[in-house]
Amino acid sequence: MKPLILLLFTGLLSGSLYSAGKLTDPDQVAPLTLLLWQVGGGSLVLWLVLLLRRQRLAWSRQYRHYYLIGGLLGVSIPYALAYLIVSRVPVGLVGLYTALSPLLTYAIARLLGYEAGSWRRWMGLALGLAGVLMIMLPRGNGSPADWRYLLIGLGIPLSLALSNLYRSRAWPAGSQPLTLATGMLSVQGLWLIPLTLLLGQFELPSLNPQQAGSIGIPLALIAGISFLCTFALLRLSGPVYLSQLGYVITSVTLAIGILFFNEQYGLADWLAISLIFTGILLTGQRLQEAARNQPAANPSTIRQPGGNPRINLNRRAQEHA
Repeated sequence: MKPLILLLFTGLLSGSLYSAGKLTDPDQVAPLTLLLWQVGGGSLVLWLVLLLRRQRLAWSRQYRHYYLIGGLLGVSIPYALAYLIVSRVPVGLVGLYTALSPLLTYAIARLLGYEAGSWRRWMGLALGLAGVLMIMLPRGNGSPADWRYLLIGLGIPLSLALSNLYRSRAWPAGSQPLTLATGMLSVQGLWLIPLTLLLGQFELPSLNPQQAGSIGIPLALIAGISFLCTFALLRLSGPVYLSQLGYVITSVTLAIGILFFNEQYGLADWLAISLIFTGILLTGQRLQEAARNQPAANPSTIRQPGGNPRINLNRRAQEHA
């Protein structure tokens, strides 16, 4: 399969995952229930691939920590927040949040002294911040609830940014992306099951198309295929090409919102989106140039959708390993 087709297909699947919460009433299917179906289905698909390849899952203390923390920051928190807010804000903006993580990754890395300063990248941060503020401005049809959920949504790129930084330092030496992803999704499912039971939100997917739980099986399958396509794209084209996935996800969610949920965006919205994308391009330009000079198989460049393709933590990660 050609890389461009695989990139677009993976972005379509990932964007569909973020949009899934729009199809259900949060009073009928809780966000944590949607998340459980997603990570459960994704882990089952990945386990099947591991078994077919006769690969084993590492379970040392270092790996367990990585599965738990990496999965929380890179999967559970971002998707749980997305499912929480998607019924209250346009789905296109939920997808846009994922594309903000490179800006926050650079800002946090700069504050921690991991990245050198650059006027181009500071300008990118300023433009991205301006775009976010424009989106947050009160509208004629806005409401206090919209404000709260828009602010909550900022936790999505923040969690993805922290995930990028964590994985750059904690990636287990000699490990493979597929086995790590299987472990992360499995561990997330292990703690989500008792949590949803405790909160009274545990629910199995329904085979009855008339019930809200019928979205569970398609969601699980899409999640599993999405993760597999992400790894296939990584092996085929490397991390720099994979870094464009965030743009595709944003475009897909914007299109889904307009075509299927009758979402409307004004001139100010499109200007804000343009500012954010320009800021991401300015901030990530040097990151992609640095990544092109490194082997594509370097594990420390792996990212979640919407994440940063590379930060200058690889030397530290190698020392840590």
